[in-house]
Amino acid sequence: MAHNGEKADLDHQNTSSDFLTEEAFFTRGRGVLQHALPWVLNEVIPNLADRNNGRWHPIGFGVFPLKTLDDGSSLRLHVWAEGLRKSHSAGRTVHDHAWYLQSHVLTGTSEDVIYDATAQGGVSLSEEERKAAGLHRIFTAAYHPGQHQELTTDGKCARLDAVEHRQMLAGTFNEMPLGATHLDTIPIDKTVVTLCLDSPKIGEGPHIFIDGPPDPIRVDRPVIEYEDALRVQNIILGAFATQDSVRIS
Repeated sequence: MAHNGEKADLDHQNTSSDFLTEEAFFTRGRGVLQHALPWVLNEVIPNLADRNNGRWHPIGFGVFPLKTLDDGSSLRLHVWAEGLRKSHSAGRTVHDHAWYLQSHVLTGTSEDVIYDATAQGGVSLSEEERKAAGLHRIFTAAYHPGQHQELTTDGKCARLDAVEHRQMLAGTFNEMPLGATHLDTIPIDKTVVTLCLDSPKIGEGPHIFIDGPPDPIRVDRPVIEYEDALRVQNIILGAFATQDSVRIS
């Protein structure tokens, strides 16, 4: 039997849209996030463990699908819980998105680093040559039932240059354009919760930039078991009580 939220999440990853503009998505998105906020704060978060639909993202944070909109956009809760992360070795890597993403920071300070990714070719580079040149291989993620990803590459490489370290406070909105390349850098001793809206898939990818050989990589997205979901829920509630957070006026 499919895990709760799995079909909606998989449908979003594999649904494409070639008519949605960036301006239209971000203009509508803020209103969607604001409209959903009372429901999320008053009903979703206090009962998060009972929703039984969370999965661990390869980067290590918890993803809780909330609903799929009529246009195929996906509303979800992303949770970096203090002391509770479960990541994949290929997850803590610089990556981009094949969709527009807008988020509202509900508690804590969200942090990431924005990169300039410059393709360098390099299909025929050996690992020794690639490492000596300071390059990363460009992998593309494909999503499959059971919530696992397959990362594959044709061997092409890119040079990554950090251009901005961002800190987004509780209450702020963050817009990620198509193809923006970044890495979340939220410390393990911090709790951050964001309410996110992802558009349907727009472009190619997503791409993951890996410092390693061109071998295919399988990345699973494990179910967040009830005990961990309850821990995440209690950590969130504690964070809302002790740190800067969004409130309902």
